[in-house]
Amino acid sequence: MKRIAFLKGKTTTIRLMLSLGLLIGSFGFSASTAVAQTPYLFRTYQCSGNFSYLTLNINQSGATIWGDMGGDYISGFVSQDSLSGASTITFTRYGMGFTQTYTGKIEVGRCSTAGCPGVLLHGMFTHNGSGKYGWYASR
Repeated sequence: MKRIAFLKGKTTTIRLMLSLGLLIGSFGFSASTAVAQTPYLFRTYQCSGNFSYLTLNINQSGATIWGDMGGDYISGFVSQDSLSGASTITFTRYGMGFTQTYTGKIEVGRCSTAGCPGVLLHGMFTHNGSGKYGWYASR
């Protein structure tokens, strides 16, 4: 058996790497095993925050969200922790003369009223970078 000159002495290492790859693959591990699923939120929600009641419209592509809240443009992202499974939402509302940053949790199968199946979004927001106000949205 003739070896190519630049592989001389490296054949064992290559065989070991291939063997480990096959061994790991046989246990069903893959790169996607550790990646959490992104929650899907595309919908219209009824939203309340700091005594204001608005409609929140969310469009989504992957983890990126955009839409409007009370007619003001929003953009942000959703995520899910791969270990705990907790889902979160973060977005910014760009109003005329103000900016609000919303952060919160996503709870599927819950909403703000008893016996209501759906999605509940809830957390805190800031207005022009100050204050902390509670908010929730449900569908």
